[in-house]
Amino acid sequence: MASIRQWPKRLWNRINPPISAEQRAVVPFDVYGNSDLGIKTASGARVTEESAFKYSVAYAAMTLIADGISSLPPTAMKELEDGSMETRTNIPRWIVKPHPELRRFDIWNQLMLSLLAWGNAYAMIIRRPTDNVIIALDVLDPDAVHVEWHPDKPYARRYKINSQGRWYDSSEIFHIQGPTLPGQAAGLSVIAQAREAIGLGLTLEEFGSRYFGQGSQAKIVIEMPQSVESSEAARIVKTYERFHKGPGNWHRPAIMSGGAKLHNISIPPDDAQFLESRQFQAIDVARWFRVPPHRVGIIGVQTSWGSGLAEENLAMLQHTYRPWITRFEAALTSYSPGSDDAGTLIFLKTEALTRGTYGEQVENYTTLFEKGLITRDEGRIPLGFPKAAKDGDSYYYMPPMTTLDEDGELVGTLQDGTDPNAPGGSTSGGSSKKTPNKGAPSKAADKARKQKEAKQ
Repeated sequence: MASIRQWPKRLWNRINPPISAEQRAVVPFDVYGNSDLGIKTASGARVTEESAFKYSVAYAAMTLIADGISSLPPTAMKELEDGSMETRTNIPRWIVKPHPELRRFDIWNQLMLSLLAWGNAYAMIIRRPTDNVIIALDVLDPDAVHVEWHPDKPYARRYKINSQGRWYDSSEIFHIQGPTLPGQAAGLSVIAQAREAIGLGLTLEEFGSRYFGQGSQAKIVIEMPQSVESSEAARIVKTYERFHKGPGNWHRPAIMSGGAKLHNISIPPDDAQFLESRQFQAIDVARWFRVPPHRVGIIGVQTSWGSGLAEENLAMLQHTYRPWITRFEAALTSYSPGSDDAGTLIFLKTEALTRGTYGEQVENYTTLFEKGLITRDEGRIPLGFPKAAKDGDSYYYMPPMTTLDEDGELVGTLQDGTDPNAPGGSTSGGSSKKTPNKGAPSKAADKARKQKEAKQ
């Protein structure tokens, strides 16, 4: 009897013989978890670095940082022996134009997005065969690059592309890494660390889409005293919609006959609560990238990063942009020095990230000019004004020098001999007198008056 029950299993084993553990092939699922589908989160969503871009908050945060840094112009500095910095005009060509077809913004943007999502950015270094000088960068897919410490060369990395071919060293692969754990050769993926947060956000988005797209819950129910045929029910619904559907029929009174009753159904609070959950989850994902919520479209959330736009931009530069900019600058600098460029440092100009409103810019440049830190043209040109007509580049503002003439009255002059207190602006010539305020004389004027009276 037992043999009869077991014959289906024996027949199946004869057709599909069992494979031992030693003979079983290794599939991508065993190595990478869920293969290309991504690791399944507790909320049910599968999240990868690429699928994370489908979540609006993650996309907005990563593109905000990447676009901001990619738009910064580079500059080269030379460190002198006394420790001071000297600006250089010969920026390496591969930094100004890193690709023969793509623009610098596009190449840097690809590197920054790879760095933000995967925690690492890779590019193949293209060198000129004649002198081995870097001429271009070819950005690589971070998923296709494997990096590890070289087993035979201490403190050296090696890279392999698509798990095949030869190993490449650091002179052939341009590598920028994000936050890195001690002893690791590659940086941490922000998306991998925030996988659960992003997965919950994607799940809430899917729930909202299915709720409104596939929900079978009606807002209005017409209750009939007795059962009706489907054709009669369709006629009743069609008649009701004819007189009450559409903007032109809103708020029209409804008359129900034959004992019919009309019921309005609202969304249950438990089902509508997902709106608050979506906002909280969006704030949580923005926190992973250290981006203020309102910068990624979350309206109604206050920030403590400053009251003005300039203060907020400065805080954004210090807390969000600066760590990524520093990593980018260090990578560019490490490949920049050559036989004739020893000591060259590459920096990114961040003035564009700290600009406030036009009124704040005018006030800032005016303050710098009045303190003698910039020239007149250095303040006029950034504000959109042409150069000054007379010696604008060499003219620094000097505050009025308070002196006393022989009568004990105040005299205000500038370094160039003009009087800023003269009516209608400055006057040419030497110093000119300015009548002090008789109602509130200064201490110097009062002292001079007393000395004059004592002499008389």
